[in-house]
Amino acid sequence: MPKFFSKNYDLSNLELGNYHFKVRDAQSVKLMAEEIQLMPETHKSAQVVSIGVLDKDRLAIFMDNTDGLVRILKIFDKVGLIY
Repeated sequence: MPKFFSKNYDLSNLELGNYHFKVRDAQSVKLMAEEIQLMPETHKSAQVVSIGVLDKDRLAIFMDNTDGLVRILKIFDKVGLIY
């Protein structure tokens, strides 16, 4: 019957990137070689733009940037890009 080994490792302090892990037994026989890639956490996008009506001719556009991501605002009308 095969023996099993299980252990949790905390990789949270490693820099983002690719890592190679090798598992060997006491006789230095390679049992497994595995590559993992540590990527930045992704978060589901929340609404970042809201529009307020100032009057019948003017709108106010509010853009949230508290998450530090770069965003580009483009405004289109029926003809095409206007801003």
